[in-house]
Amino acid sequence: MKMLTKFFILSICYLFTITCANANSRSCISKNDITNLIDSFKQKKDILLSDGEYIDIDATDIITKDALYKEINNKGYMKLFPNKISYHFFLQYLKKLATNPNLFIDKDLTYNEKDVIYIFTLSCHDEKALIQLNTSRYIKDFGNAESAYMYYFKKINNQIYLLKMNVAG
Repeated sequence: MKMLTKFFILSICYLFTITCANANSRSCISKNDITNLIDSFKQKKDILLSDGEYIDIDATDIITKDALYKEINNKGYMKLFPNKISYHFFLQYLKKLATNPNLFIDKDLTYNEKDVIYIFTLSCHDEKALIQLNTSRYIKDFGNAESAYMYYFKKINNQIYLLKMNVAG
């Protein structure tokens, strides 16, 4: 009886572990969503929500959807990023994600350009995809200067939208 009880408990633990692992491996964003997102960025399609929360990276201040989209029409989606190279790496990161988003959940992908390191991470929170960009630059007599840029995406009516932006550092 003790052996049967131990076997039963171990079986439940094993099944619970497999169930949790499978739940965590499911992506909140599909290959198709990422491909559509890349196209939207390149073609300057409107992926902003009227009630979204957006930041003007240059002014480090809140900006409305209409004001931001007007600037996007002029400068492209590069306006959402700290510099041209970070936007370029973001598009490369999306292309990499499009191969299989599940492989990249909660894993860093790093790009280097001169003295700056760009680290991208995809994570899922309440059916939202968060892509976080961390930048790190070494400054003599100071140390590392780091910033984080967070981009929250959500699928609504089979379309992927930028729901919210946030900046720290």
